Amino acid sequence: MNIRRPQTDGNAALQDESDAIDLLPRRGTRTVPEKPTLDMLTSGSLAGGVSVETAWNIWQAMLKMAP
Repeated sequence: MNIRRPQTDGNAALQDESDAIDLLPRRGTRTVPEKPTLDMLTSGSLAGGVSVETAWNIWQAMLKMAP
């Protein structure tokens, strides 16, 4: 008995799987808001010894560099 299977492009299927994995969060990462709360900015400001405005600028710079 012969079983016929549809022809598939193995490379395309592998790429689809790879793309799906890229969408998964990396281990040890967290989702953060694009706009931090005032409490978050104040905390960053106090921890870094900088103004809230500087903490906001740092936040924006970090988000721009996120993958």
